[in-house]
Amino acid sequence: MEKQSPKSKFLRVVSFLAVLGGLIWVCIYVPYKLAYAIGSISLINYVFVFLFIVIPGMGVFIAILARKWKILGKKDKLSVISVGILVAIGISWGLAIAPRHWVPPFHIDNVEDASLFTCIRKRVYVIVDRLVPLTDTQLVEISRRVVKSVTRKWTVNGVAILLGYTSDYDDQFPVAAVVYWAPKGIWEKACDVSAGNYRTHSFFLSFNDTTLYVNGLIKGP
Repeated sequence: MEKQSPKSKFLRVVSFLAVLGGLIWVCIYVPYKLAYAIGSISLINYVFVFLFIVIPGMGVFIAILARKWKILGKKDKLSVISVGILVAIGISWGLAIAPRHWVPPFHIDNVEDASLFTCIRKRVYVIVDRLVPLTDTQLVEISRRVVKSVTRKWTVNGVAILLGYTSDYDDQFPVAAVVYWAPKGIWEKACDVSAGNYRTHSFFLSFNDTTLYVNGLIKGP
């Protein structure tokens, strides 16, 4: 077996770790983007993907790559342990961010035009299909997906997202939370920029009464 120089060994290890890092990122990012695309992230499905698809696939890929690049020998226990630790960190990271981005199923009930002359604003009514309280992070995540759907159809100045739990109402939508997407999160400044210019747009949570609503402390009309 040809002996590798320290420099060659170092470059191989660095390259291997770079590829490994990219692989871990892809294994986390791709399932998240797929869940984002369909509108909901299920923690159970996310864990299932990791346990039965990502981990076995990652293990086979790492083993083939490591042997091909002559990084891991049969008796190189330290390297095997190091790679195992890196894989464990990556998987732990993925499982840690999954609950943060999990949101219950929801659907857009109605999109109302709230434009002022050439200032294109949309008011979106969203129904959350499960009667569960939502964190501020979850509300923003739902709003992010709603905005993505809206901006695919229209070029806008701003979007107001009104969230509720039922479509059974007469005149007034029973609002449990409101999120604005506008320049610096300020709905009134939506007309200060041109439609389609989203460089300064951010989300602003006006209020979150979902816990009170779910517990029956407040009721919609």
